[in-house]
Amino acid sequence: MNASVLANLRHDGPLSPTLLAAIEGLQPQSLTRVLNELEQQGRIVRSTNQRDRRSQDIAITDLGVQALDEHVREGNRWLASALESNLTPTERGLLRLAADLMLRLAEAASQPVAHHAGSGREGGETES
Repeated sequence: MNASVLANLRHDGPLSPTLLAAIEGLQPQSLTRVLNELEQQGRIVRSTNQRDRRSQDIAITDLGVQALDEHVREGNRWLASALESNLTPTERGLLRLAADLMLRLAEAASQPVAHHAGSGREGGETES
């Protein structure tokens, strides 16, 4: 869960404990131990919210970014090893192709939708 908390803070910026807990799908009380641990490790900092002095903001620190980056690198090393030892070259090539297609879809989803007359894709039609 620590990596997930750090990733959400990196992606969404400083967050209140309540909002961070909601993103994580937890009750704020359930996040307290994790936040305390991350703060002791120097991976997050808490500060008073400037609009509501009763509330806190939690932000990731440079040390937290480094820890998250290392977590991602470890995961990438594990995945590369698992792919190499468990899949054939053909299967790895197929995964690369599928990954490229998923990236194209993600990029397309971030672009404004343009409807072109006669494209054959309106009304739920798909290419086969």
